[in-house]
Amino acid sequence: LNFSIDVESIGSAILYTCKEHINAASAVLFLLINEEEASLYFNISSGYPDKINISFDIKDGFCNYLLGKKRVLKIDELRENCKDAINIKKLEELNCEICVPLIVKEKISGILIIGQTKTILKYQEEDWEFLSALINMATVALENSYLHTLSITDGLTKAYLRRYFLFRMEEEIKYSLDALSSSD
Repeated sequence: LNFSIDVESIGSAILYTCKEHINAASAVLFLLINEEEASLYFNISSGYPDKINISFDIKDGFCNYLLGKKRVLKIDELRENCKDAINIKKLEELNCEICVPLIVKEKISGILIIGQTKTILKYQEEDWEFLSALINMATVALENSYLHTLSITDGLTKAYLRRYFLFRMEEEIKYSLDALSSSD
C-alpha cells in the first residue's frame, strides 16, 4: 500500500489482504475513479460469480451515514440505524456482513463490503481491529494516489503536464539504452 500510486493496485491490495486475513468467503470494493466523480463504482471483487452492476452515490443517505460513523460497521447496525433502504438492499444482494468506508479528506472514496466468513466462527474483535488498521493505511495510500494524479495532470483538461512527459521520456530513453547495452 505504501509504495503504490495506482488506484487499481491499491484496491487489489486492500481487497485480497482483508479477505484472506479474516477468512471472508467474498469481498467487493467500490472506489471513486477520480475526485470529480459522485458515484462509487465496482472496482474489484473476489468470491462473486458474476460481474457486479451496483454503484453507490456518495450524496445518498447511506454514504452520509458511513461518513458520519467513520468506522467498520456490521450489516445489522446498518439495517437498524441507516434509513436508506435502497442501498441496504444493495448490501444484502452482496451478502454483506461487514461494511468498511474508506474516507479521504472528509469524503467517501470507497466502500469495502465483506461477505460471510469461511469458518463456522463469526468475525472476532481481532478482525475489526485488523480492518480498522488496514483501512487507515489504505486511505493514506488512496490520498497519495489522488495527489500524484493531481501533480501530473492539468486540472481542467486532465491532460498530462509537460513535466510528466519529460520525466516519462527520460525513463523510456534510459530503459531503451539499458536494453541496447544488455543485448550487446
